[in-house]
Amino acid sequence: ERLRVQAPASSLQAAVKRLGGRRLHFLFLSGDPFRKGIRVLLEAWSQVRGPAELCCVMPTEALTSPLVLRHLTRDARIIVRPFIAGRSWPAWFDTFDVLVLPSFEEGFPATIGEGMARGIPGILSTSSGITDIVTSGQNGIVTPTGHAKRLADAIQTLSGRRGEIRRLGVAARDTAREVTWA
Repeated sequence: ERLRVQAPASSLQAAVKRLGGRRLHFLFLSGDPFRKGIRVLLEAWSQVRGPAELCCVMPTEALTSPLVLRHLTRDARIIVRPFIAGRSWPAWFDTFDVLVLPSFEEGFPATIGEGMARGIPGILSTSSGITDIVTSGQNGIVTPTGHAKRLADAIQTLSGRRGEIRRLGVAARDTAREVTWA
């Protein structure tokens, strides 16, 4: 088998994300979307109202799922992009306001860690090992694993509070400064 080592892509020198425009942009980024909770996320997203967009960056094989296709055809606020290499993440992160990763099982999600280093807060599940450093309401939001309603509530809450996203982003970046890869 092949072994791939992926070094951290973000730098703590990057600026904290600044929100702009009318529509908020949420990002789901995963090479294994089903284990990382895409079904729960899409169910939750169907309950979210208002000007927000969800970009799902994942392998295109996920598009063979009838459930995924059903949500994508019903909601024009969901965009799908092919999965990208980790070294390209920083450029992508700077175009999003919040990362969402409602995993069913997760060690330490690089996407959330990288986003925190760039000042982008994350919404993640209790099944993520990064909950050791993410405190819900302080530097991100933690929701119960598999609970679409609570995830939808978290997304909806942030959709109406740009100042809260900024505050969480600054706190996330401060946390990333304290908890380095080293």
